[in-house]
Amino acid sequence: MQWKFVLFVILAVTAVGCSSSANPEEQQVSPGASALTPAEAISYELPSGTGLSVLQEGEINGMPSTYLVVIGSPDTPERLALTALPSDESSEPWSKQAAEWEEGFLEKMSRKISSEPSTFDDRQAHHIVAEADTADGSVEIEAYFLKYGKWSYTIALTAPSIANADTVALLEAIRDSIHIR
Repeated sequence: MQWKFVLFVILAVTAVGCSSSANPEEQQVSPGASALTPAEAISYELPSGTGLSVLQEGEINGMPSTYLVVIGSPDTPERLALTALPSDESSEPWSKQAAEWEEGFLEKMSRKISSEPSTFDDRQAHHIVAEADTADGSVEIEAYFLKYGKWSYTIALTAPSIANADTVALLEAIRDSIHIR
């Protein structure tokens, strides 16, 4: 592909995922979060203009082959999971692709609270808020299913524990560049 970025893994994370509830001060344990291990520099094919340059391969909520960016501050960390897939490989309409992706990515979630189309940074988007029942009670996860050119993305926001404050400053800039709030 003409878009090829060498993405350097700069952060080793061992995190218990926590999801942001309606109250941003409350944090609860997210289901299925797994420990992540560092890797060497890896080359991925991504479209230009995404503003993403630091990714780590891992497993989010039991789904393998997702890409992890940790963003936020030491006090209020967030986790952004990104899965990229060439959408032109499917003849299905975007709305159906988003629905199928939602089902797969959020398969550990017990029930969907809301699902609505929305405009997200001038890209076609499908916004999902889902709730899961865990041993520690109910938790929420928020996800955006984006279409940008020939690529589709799944972006999910959660909040893990993170200790490397120096790395966080760099990752905050990544968050700002893709307008995740």
